[in-house]
Amino acid sequence: MNIVIQPLSKKEIDLLYQWLCKPLIAERWGGAPASMEAHQEKYERYLTSDYVFPYMVYLNHEPIGFVQIYYASRVGKGWWPDADTKTIGLDMLIGEEHLHNKGYGTLILKQFIEQYCRNKLGVNKIIMDVAPDNLQAQRCYEKVGFQNEGDITTPNGKALLFEYHLS
Repeated sequence: MNIVIQPLSKKEIDLLYQWLCKPLIAERWGGAPASMEAHQEKYERYLTSDYVFPYMVYLNHEPIGFVQIYYASRVGKGWWPDADTKTIGLDMLIGEEHLHNKGYGTLILKQFIEQYCRNKLGVNKIIMDVAPDNLQAQRCYEKVGFQNEGDITTPNGKALLFEYHLS
């Protein structure tokens, strides 16, 4: 099994849109994108951003998922008011539903943390928010070493805050 994580390219934006429109994924990501055009504009901006960084995940050369990180202190209009410049937020999804609940999320997170967060970014904390009823994601994050820090309110509603401290 060969997992490769690489920066999102313009040609992958349409596939990401298809994944984000799937009902289960849309529910977990705060709704489907408003339109293909708005989605393309947003992610094309992110391709050259200095605070949001999108990545595509491949399994044996086939795209299966998406990870994005962002400097928490620079996004969300105050969503993360206590975040310092060494804290990043992380969002991820596995777009191919037949691969859900098979351990890929754990593998992807572990690899991404080592490959990018620990070795390239120089951050000291990763935060993720998850819906309180998304028990599969919570178990995945805990297996990787994230700690559940309790309830928070986000623009998308109630969530649980998970933190991972890099040493």
